[in-house]
Amino acid sequence: MARPRKDGKPSRNNKDGRPRKVIHWRKIDEMCAEFCTAEEICAVLSISTDTLSSKIKEKFGKTFPEYFTEKSALGKRSLRAWQFDLARQGNVRMLIHLGRAYLGQDDKKKVDPSSPDERENQHREYTKEELKAEIKRRGLHKLFNKADFI
Repeated sequence: MARPRKDGKPSRNNKDGRPRKVIHWRKIDEMCAEFCTAEEICAVLSISTDTLSSKIKEKFGKTFPEYFTEKSALGKRSLRAWQFDLARQGNVRMLIHLGRAYLGQDDKKKVDPSSPDERENQHREYTKEELKAEIKRRGLHKLFNKADFI
């Protein structure tokens, strides 16, 4: 075990212990920007999640979730930029997605049940003759057997 320094803290030279893990901060930042989990980051760097958490706390004074939130924001920004580039190139699916995500657009027709037309048709009862006339008007009578329709 390393001899403590005069100030009581452990020695940094680590002569008797195993080598300290080298932390590749640029790689961690890249993986956070790609929304990798702590477990995935640790697997790539061959370190434990405890080591990752303690090194982040030691260097930045943050927890892993705080650090991840900060670094993943860069990935979100890049992803959004790529989406807008695709939309500018005329990618219809991306235009639809961005319209839904940011402009509240959707494909569904909104029906106002309080409108007079909707209230009138909502619970109206039809006579047999009215139904037959409506079916013929819409050309749906071709879908039925004549015996069923008479």
